Amino acid sequence: MLIKVFPKTSLKINKPLVYECNINMDLGDIVKIPLGKKETLGIVVDKIENKYFNFPIKQILDNKKEYIPLNMIELKIIKHIIKYYCSMISGTINPYITRKIDTSAYKDEFNQNFPSNKKNILLTKEQNTAIKKIREDKNQKHILFGITGSGKTHVYLEIVRQFFNQDKQSLILLPDIAITSQFYSKIKDVFPENTISVIHSKLTKKQKEIENNLIREGKRKIIIGARSAIFSRFKNLGIIIIDEFHDSNFKQGNDPRYNTINIAEQLSLLSNSKLVLVSATPLIEEFYKYKTGIYNLEKLTKRALNSSKDIDLNLTIVDLKKEPNQIISNALAKQIKESINRNEKIILYVNRRGYSPLLICPNCKYIELCPRCEIPITVHKNINNTYYLNCHHCEYTTTKINYYCPLCKQSVMKFYGVGTQSVKEEVQSIFLDKKLNIAILDKDTTKNNTESLEIYDLLGNKNINIIIGTQLITKAWDIYNIGLVGIILADMDYTMPDFRSTEKGFQTITQVIGRGGRENNKWNVVIQTFDINNRILKMAKNTDFNKFYGSEIKLRKQFNLPPFSSIIKITLKGKNKNILEKRAKFVFQSIKNHKFSDTIIYNPVQGMPHKINNLYRINIIIKINNDSKQIKKFLFNQYIQSRNFTIDVDPKDLF
Repeated sequence: MLIKVFPKTSLKINKPLVYECNINMDLGDIVKIPLGKKETLGIVVDKIENKYFNFPIKQILDNKKEYIPLNMIELKIIKHIIKYYCSMISGTINPYITRKIDTSAYKDEFNQNFPSNKKNILLTKEQNTAIKKIREDKNQKHILFGITGSGKTHVYLEIVRQFFNQDKQSLILLPDIAITSQFYSKIKDVFPENTISVIHSKLTKKQKEIENNLIREGKRKIIIGARSAIFSRFKNLGIIIIDEFHDSNFKQGNDPRYNTINIAEQLSLLSNSKLVLVSATPLIEEFYKYKTGIYNLEKLTKRALNSSKDIDLNLTIVDLKKEPNQIISNALAKQIKESINRNEKIILYVNRRGYSPLLICPNCKYIELCPRCEIPITVHKNINNTYYLNCHHCEYTTTKINYYCPLCKQSVMKFYGVGTQSVKEEVQSIFLDKKLNIAILDKDTTKNNTESLEIYDLLGNKNINIIIGTQLITKAWDIYNIGLVGIILADMDYTMPDFRSTEKGFQTITQVIGRGGRENNKWNVVIQTFDINNRILKMAKNTDFNKFYGSEIKLRKQFNLPPFSSIIKITLKGKNKNILEKRAKFVFQSIKNHKFSDTIIYNPVQGMPHKINNLYRINIIIKINNDSKQIKKFLFNQYIQSRNFTIDVDPKDLF
């Protein structure tokens, strides 16, 4: 008998390998195979009749019974990712290579019927209506759309309770590893702790194997985690929930470059499980699926806490053109002072970490660049108050700064722009007499998963007066007693040259605003901007998603952008700029010569940034107006094995 095997290897292999097999073998079995001069593992994906091949067929070495075999759903998910996303085999199968582990040491002593012996959830009428619709509707796919603070989490936890009582598993996906600690502390008050698994990329291989064995045996009913948890080894999946599904973290950045929502849709279909997408700012492309009948929509229009009270939001937009040299405007400083006097917590949002994004000579305008990326390098400040440089793309770091301009040698270099550290310093200088306790929440403070619990404790710490954060602050944190939200420079969130930049800007600003007022529906917001008439600000100010969607979908249709078309981004990389440009032109012409119908291939353009970690980048954007199967097949067969060549289907950005 001949079988086809997906091999586990770092080699760029784009199709299953054929082996001869004289032992009993089932689809999904993990086997040991010879590959070149080495041996490796593989997954049996197909059986074929004996036929002639013009090359020698090697023999399977062993059926590795110590590994958990894959079921048909898992095999179909792997094949879907490889075909749809033009992915390499090895990276796609890696999450499913799971060694069997004796779980007898992990005892599960809980009441299988699970009465409401844990904390009950108090629900509003609106929440109960949403629960009823999701439970009873025959459509398996739902969008739970509610304003920030409307209690969306309580709605889906109540639905999870139903599946728990039916002895079915629930998968809850969160946008960031750091949030899992907060969510775990919340969910263990509702369900027994020994029925919950937490899965994310920071776990060791052994930890993941233990959890997946417990999941496969049905000893874990609730699985929570970041996007990689979608590949858990489920036994009886009942529902998939993607919280804050608008977040770009649900798109994988390296191979396989899958979108978690797309994989969840496939998993929901194959396992006959419900899928609930949750957000206050839904993605345009997914919301369009509701408009076309693919998803059902449940709305929450009121805040869950004190839902009988009207929302009292006092929002001020500050024109920075009138105060160009101030990090903290007079209006924001006044609001900070008033909130401090009322013992309220304050959030200040700035979309830059570090101290300053630019180190520039005021005389000749020389800018300090990263030697590996040739882009401005960010100034940071350490705990010893010493400044140093750190590139946020390649992590190149210096221990000190050369303050005199290396070009004109006449001037002292100046810091330009703001980051979380300079905002903190500015607030401290304005309020010297207040002895404020200020915390920073950004990527620099969340490098380890072990720190995520510290972040959660920090957010709930009553002694913290001000939290200064980057986009991490916009995630699904529950922070109470927030009386003021300040956005330091709103313009940074919607000025990128990308058709999704306005959508991302609207999402970010709406989510930041929504962090406040979670205790009494009353809070203040100050937005600082150089463009007070920007339409995004006006719609975000009123948290008017429907108006935003209406205007945005018209533009998408006018220019035939997703969801009315699909996009593939090809990225070529190389150390030699001239050779790379010639290669990009050759690839562009090669694709164009095939004359794929209803397809536009745009001229090669430099990536942003053009160079990262000593490699130049050029992008080729392809827009497809119909079925993309033919062009994907061509790209996969022609280029998937090419060096420094990536294919990104449905990319999260075009630069």
